[in-house]
Order: sequence, then C-alpha cells, then structure tokens
Amino acid sequence: MKWPEGIKVGACLTFDVDGPLIWRSKVRINPKFGNPVCVSLGEFGPVVGVPRILKLLKKYDLKAGFFIPGATIDEYPEMVRQVHEEGHEIGFHSYGHINPADLTYEQEKEDFEKGLELFQKVFKTRPYGYRSPAADMGDKTWQLLDEFDFAYDSTMMGTDYPYIKKMKKNSIVVLPMHWILDDWPHFGWNMYPSFPYQANIQSQEAVYEMWKGEFDGMYDLDEGCVFTLCMHPQLIGRASRIKMLERLIQHMKQFPGVWIAKPIDLARAAQKVLG
Repeated sequence: MKWPEGIKVGACLTFDVDGPLIWRSKVRINPKFGNPVCVSLGEFGPVVGVPRILKLLKKYDLKAGFFIPGATIDEYPEMVRQVHEEGHEIGFHSYGHINPADLTYEQEKEDFEKGLELFQKVFKTRPYGYRSPAADMGDKTWQLLDEFDFAYDSTMMGTDYPYIKKMKKNSIVVLPMHWILDDWPHFGWNMYPSFPYQANIQSQEAVYEMWKGEFDGMYDLDEGCVFTLCMHPQLIGRASRIKMLERLIQHMKQFPGVWIAKPIDLARAAQKVLG
C-alpha cells in the first residue's frame, strides 16, 4: 500500500462515544437503569471527555472521527451537534451497541436500519464509515455493510495498512485497528464481574511509550501504514490522559509526510490507490 505522493503514514484519531449505554447493557442491578456508579463512568465521556477532546482538536486544527451509537445520539443531542458542527466525521457504531455476534441477521439489519434512519433525521445525511460495537462481527455483518453501501470499516486487525474487502456490490476499504492502539485494554478497569471487558489501569506514560513506539515504527517502515487510534472519551478524557494525547499529537506533527485526517478521507485516498 502506498499513500499519495509525499505521505508516509496516514493517521486518524477516532473516539468511540459509547457513554453510559455500554454500562447499562453489561452491568445490571436495576433492570432499567443499571448500576448508578458504573453508569456515571459512562456519563463522564459525553459530559466531560468529549468537550476536552474537541478543545484539544481545535487547538491543533485537527479533524477526527467519532463513532457514536444511535442511542447515545438520542441521549446527548447537544454533544453530538457540537461534534458535527465542528466538522468532525460521525461514523456508524450501531444503534444499540449490542455485539453483532449475538444477533440474528434480521436483528442486526433492524439495528442498522434504525441507526441509519436516525442519522438521516439528525444530520440530513448518512455515515459511510463503520466500527463494530465490541469490536466483533456477526456472520452477516459484512453482507450488511455491502447492502447499505458503506465505504469503509475500522474494526479488523489483520494488517496495519489499508486494504480492500471485495463484496458483491462494493469494494470496502478496511482501516485496521489493533488492541495496542485502543485505550480500553490499557485504561478500562472496572470492578464488575459481569462486565466482559476487563483490564488493568496502566500509567499514561507507559501508554504514551507504546503509542509513540508504534507510530515511530510505522513511520520508519514506510509501508503505507495507517495509525488508527481508537479511544473512548470516558477513558482518554481523564486529565492526565488528555495531556498524554496532546504530547502524542505534538510528536506526530513534527514529522514530514504524516497525514492526520478524518477516517473517511483516509479511506477515500486508499480507495483511489487500491482500486
């Protein structure tokens, strides 16, 4: 894979704004509201984390990708409006943030339709990028991405450069991610045994070294890599971590030939190269 002339690494900052939705569905005490403490962990993302992220992006004149479930769009319309008005991409992250592997084809299609209808209602347009909730796929997810004419997916982990997934109707670009560049395995600790995504709290300094090292390695390889950071505002929005992200942005911007862009712009450029 080669990026357009003059570009060595494509990079996108992406944020999965799950909010309290993920906690309500995974940690149940009250059948309607979930656990108030863990739900408040999720509320930190849209209420505190996203404004801090937007402020940081504006400071460095960067555009990013925000993958927001439809139910979170419904719950936090002002937050979503600000993200949209500031020119960032809002990608599709399902409506209900339920693992597609747990759904039938009919259930998953219904979730797609409900989410896409909401996008049209709220934004007067549709999303072209997809990231699966729970970073998992059902056996019909790719078929649905093809049926609904998505331009790219950012869930798979098979390479660290863009590639094409040829489907019946469309050639869908894959902008791969990896757990090393996802903040949840590093910061997503919780005390609830029923929650399936368990991790330990790492120092932001250790994570900075990992993320910086992966970026530096991609840059030195010059293989057309894509540096896809997957972050969650309820985690990366903490004060020490947002400062760490700023340091990483400063580091990346020192290098010539680094294109930090919305994922849809990277996908379109990759599509032109890969055909």
